[in-house]
Amino acid sequence: MLKSFEFGGGGTKVFSIILSISERLSDDDFEKDVQPVIVRMFMSQERPIRMCLLENLNKIIDRLNAKVVNDKIFPNLVTGFIDIVPVIREQTVRAVLVVIPMVRI
Repeated sequence: MLKSFEFGGGGTKVFSIILSISERLSDDDFEKDVQPVIVRMFMSQERPIRMCLLENLNKIIDRLNAKVVNDKIFPNLVTGFIDIVPVIREQTVRAVLVVIPMVRI
């Protein structure tokens, strides 16, 4: 499912299922398999994917490595502040509140 999603299959519906399944994975499996996909998806410019990430970030933030959040996710997350779609900007504000305790400036 991860590879299918990553290479353009299924969109946000598949990603929502992946996140649901990932809740049952061990921390090691989550870090090895799911975390890299999440990092790459935060680099994506596709609005539906970014919106899904932003909406579900509170479910996965505790499982993400703090260094990865600080170095790779946060810089991509803040690009949502300059998005032309208001709902992306609003959801970015909400997501920052979840992420900020892990960020070291």
